[in-house]
Amino acid sequence: MEESKPTPVPSRAAQAPKLDEEQEVPSSAVSTRRALDDDLSLARSLDGKLTVAHAQLEELVVAQRRGRPDPHREVMREGVDGDDVACAIGCSLARRGPCRGPSVIFYRVVLRIDEIVQNAHAFDPRAPVTTDLRPSVEALFDELEAKGVDYVLVGGVALLAYVEGRNTQDIDLIVSPDDLGKLPWGATAQDADFARATYRGVRVDLLLRTNALFDEVAKTARTTVPFQGRPVVTATREGLLLLKLYALPSLYRTANLARAALYETDVLMLHQGAQGATVDDAALLERLRPHLSGHDIAELRGILEEQRARRRFT
Repeated sequence: MEESKPTPVPSRAAQAPKLDEEQEVPSSAVSTRRALDDDLSLARSLDGKLTVAHAQLEELVVAQRRGRPDPHREVMREGVDGDDVACAIGCSLARRGPCRGPSVIFYRVVLRIDEIVQNAHAFDPRAPVTTDLRPSVEALFDELEAKGVDYVLVGGVALLAYVEGRNTQDIDLIVSPDDLGKLPWGATAQDADFARATYRGVRVDLLLRTNALFDEVAKTARTTVPFQGRPVVTATREGLLLLKLYALPSLYRTANLARAALYETDVLMLHQGAQGATVDDAALLERLRPHLSGHDIAELRGILEEQRARRRFT
């Protein structure tokens, strides 16, 4: 009797339906695949940068334990590159274990300024902007440097050097009135202390150094922050607190309650973001005394005391 042979099972490739030679892959599928490839490439790039950033920060931990002063400035000088990195020195680095040190020092690594402004416009549900403003922002800071404008970055973008979660669509700068004509931005005075300009589609709010407090901040409360490799002259934490507190009395008197609430939140976040650093509120109020009335200083003191005493769900 002749033995029957088993029927061969076709492979999956053979079972798969064949595309007609003239049939084309939809362009939407091609676009989706390219977008996924771009996302994967970006993820791999960020992973590499995170690895480098963690290694550099660990070196700084060792240096700190050996007594090197002011590790925050060391991070700024050594240019730790992390696009979205926020690491804790003395605590869990790269998720390698629980906190073992007595203190935690947080370092903020800041996005590019052009990305900050572009994202704020792109995700504004009221009036999203589809124009790419990033080249304009880059060109603005290039031209500020080329024309020798002595500026200090303040406002929402500067705030992001110290806290998270603040969104802003414009650039805020302290400048001298003498420098307003150095750039082609059509700067126009709003009053004695403020001007407004538009540089290639980007709104720029200008705080003029004719105001004594603005001039003081520009002289004594400035530092350099690397926004993804670009060094930008930026107000210090104390400088931003001085500006926010200084603005509050006027905002309340003009019933601009939404902005007043936002500024009070900024003050609270700047205090909480200090993470071990000391913010001397009494010294801040003393610096504001020549610029505000005694009543305003007392009201601001009350706001600061209320924020310090605030406890929720205890």
